[in-house]
Amino acid sequence: MIFSMCQNVILLQRRSSIVLEGQTPAASISISAQPQTQCVVQVNLSANSSGSITVNGSLNGSSKTETLTYSSSRFACTALQFDTLTTIECDSDIISSGSTIDIKYMGLGGGTIEILSTVVDNYPVNITRTGSQTIHAADQSSDTYGSFIKEGPFVHIPYDETFYPKVNDLMTEKFTNEVFSIRGVQLIQQLRGRPMFWRCNMGIYTPFTALS
Repeated sequence: MIFSMCQNVILLQRRSSIVLEGQTPAASISISAQPQTQCVVQVNLSANSSGSITVNGSLNGSSKTETLTYSSSRFACTALQFDTLTTIECDSDIISSGSTIDIKYMGLGGGTIEILSTVVDNYPVNITRTGSQTIHAADQSSDTYGSFIKEGPFVHIPYDETFYPKVNDLMTEKFTNEVFSIRGVQLIQQLRGRPMFWRCNMGIYTPFTALS
């Protein structure tokens, strides 16, 4: 697939519930991935340890700090809610424990809060649908009880070795701001001199609203 065939420009984002994974403890660790809504913060250790970890952030612009204490344990969660996390601070006992740190954002209903990271931005693709060269989210929605969507759009992405699409990634069409979720990915090998490309089966993305 060649770029001259691409009619659309996208933002591709990856969804995850993991803020940090396998992080080595340190006196101060900066956090860049932020929750999409207010949440509590779960800080887990890879092995039972004793010590404390301080969680620093804010809620609605007001500074918030909470210290989590571990006593031969691995799991702890803040009682305070945050909508921004800035740093976590580990005391000397945690630093020397040999444990690593995992952090998740949790909703008050108990589910994880997903975070988004950019895979690629302003990338040319071609969005198509059987029998049409255009796609609109309204065409794929179904508001009638008992009805169902028979067909979803396909997105053809020119191959690039610096990134790759995955199932559950979010794709935003930059001109219309329509958001789709990738339901399937197939790498099409070079055929008759045409460059490789990914063929992605898409569905409309409906964001989950966490309890607050």
